[in-house]
Amino acid sequence: MNQSTSVIESNFPSLPLTGKGRGEWKRLVSGRHGRRLRRLLHIKGDESDRLFHHLIRPRLSFTTKKIEAAGSGSVTLEGGVVLESDKLSKVLEGCRRAVCFVATIGHKIDRKIELLALSHRCSDEYLVDRIGSLAIEEYVHAFHLEMAQRFRGRHQDATMRFSPGYCDWPLEEQEKIFSMVDSARIGVSLLPSLLMKPRKSVSGIFGIVEAEGGRLPDIYNPCTQCEECACHERRSTLSHHGDKDHRFRFYRFGSNGGDDS
Repeated sequence: MNQSTSVIESNFPSLPLTGKGRGEWKRLVSGRHGRRLRRLLHIKGDESDRLFHHLIRPRLSFTTKKIEAAGSGSVTLEGGVVLESDKLSKVLEGCRRAVCFVATIGHKIDRKIELLALSHRCSDEYLVDRIGSLAIEEYVHAFHLEMAQRFRGRHQDATMRFSPGYCDWPLEEQEKIFSMVDSARIGVSLLPSLLMKPRKSVSGIFGIVEAEGGRLPDIYNPCTQCEECACHERRSTLSHHGDKDHRFRFYRFGSNGGDDS
C-alpha cells in the first residue's frame, strides 16, 4: 500500500451543505418527514443536524498518483495501473497527477436500514436510505470542492470526478481503485459482487490540472457531448465559487480509522 495515503474525518454541522441534493435534504429533514425521522431515531426537539450525527460518521481515504499516459480510451497511472474508459481518458488528458479516493459514512446507517427492512417498515426504510445516499454524495462533493479550492491556490484545478460504473467506466475497475487506496483504514471493503461495504460508500478519481502560460485551461465535461439528456447523473462542471467553503481535518496515514460500531 502506498504510504502517501491520507485519511480524513469530517464533522459537518449538517448535510448537505452544497450541491443539487440541498433541496431534497431540506425537504426530508423538515416538516412531516423531519418529525417522522426524529421519532424514528428517538431525537427530541427540532435539531435536524443531530439526525446526521446520530447515524453518519464520514471518513475518506485518498492518495495522489502520477499519470503516465492518458488518451485513446485508457489512463495509465504510476505502478502500471491501467484504467479503461474513453470518457475518463479524455477527462484526464493533459493532467500529470490524479487523486484516487474511497469514502464512506459508516456502518450505522446500514444497520438501521436493515432493521427497518426486517420489520417491513418500507416507508421508513426508504427515508433513511435516501438520507444516507444524499449524505455520502454531498460528503464526496465537499471533498472534491475543497481539493479544487486548494489546487487553485497553487495555480492548479480539479477535473470532474468519475466513479467506477459511471458513464463508460466499467464497475470491474473498482478493484483497481481499491488496489491504490487504503480503504481498510476507514472500514470499507470490496465484496465479490464489486459493491462496497458499507453500502453508503463511494470510490472515484479526479485529475489535477496545471496552469498553462499562467492560465488554467477549461475543465472538460463529457456530459456536454452526451445525447442521454434524461440521464440522472448528468452534471455541470464543478463550481469553485458558488458553494460555501469546507474545512476537513486531515490525518496522515495510520493516525485514524477503525470501526465505528
